[in-house]
Amino acid sequence: MKQTILFTTLFFLCFGAFAQNVLLDSATLAKERTFISLKEAMKAPEKVYKLDLSHHKLDSFPEEIWQFKNLQVLNLKRNKLTEIPEQIAALTHLQHLDLSRNNIVTIDPAIGNLSSLKFLELSRNDIEILPKTVGKLDSLEQLILWDNNLSDFPDEAKGMTALKYLALQDIAMNQETQDRISALLPNAKIRFSPACNCKF
Repeated sequence: MKQTILFTTLFFLCFGAFAQNVLLDSATLAKERTFISLKEAMKAPEKVYKLDLSHHKLDSFPEEIWQFKNLQVLNLKRNKLTEIPEQIAALTHLQHLDLSRNNIVTIDPAIGNLSSLKFLELSRNDIEILPKTVGKLDSLEQLILWDNNLSDFPDEAKGMTALKYLALQDIAMNQETQDRISALLPNAKIRFSPACNCKF
C-alpha cells in the first residue's frame, strides 16, 4: 500500500514538472499573466511565462531572468543593453524576444540555441554583425533588424527556413547584397531601403 502511494505521488510530481515545462500555444500564452516586476516574478519563478521589463534603464540582463525556465515572452525594449549574453541559451522555451531601442552591439552565438523562438525584434540598436548561428533558428518567423549598423549578413541565415518576414530598412546595402539576402531566404518577405553605392 505504501509503495502504491509513493509511486502515485512520484508520478504526479513528475507529471506536474513536465506539464509546466512545455511550450504554450498562442491562445493559451495570451491568457497568461505578464509580470512587470522582478520582485513579483521571483515569488513563483516556475509560473513566469511572460516578463516585461521595458523602460527600466537596464544596462545588462538581470541575473534573475535565467531562473525563469518557462519564460516564453521577454520584452526588454527601450533599455540601455549593449549585448545579448551567452546566458540567453538558458531560456530554451522563449518564443518572443523584443530587444528594440537599446544600444546592442554584439550578439553571442548562443542565441542560436533558442530553437523555439518565433519572433525576434532587434530594431534601433547598433548591431554590426549577426552570428552565423542565427541559421539554427529554424522556428523563427519574424526577424526585425531595421536601423542597425550591419556590415555583413551570414550565408548561414538560409537555415531560417520558417522565416516569413525580415525587416532590413535603414541599413546601407548595395544591390548585390540585397539580391544575395533575397536568394538566401526565398520564402520570406524582405523589406529593404533603396540600394546604395557602398561596399555592403
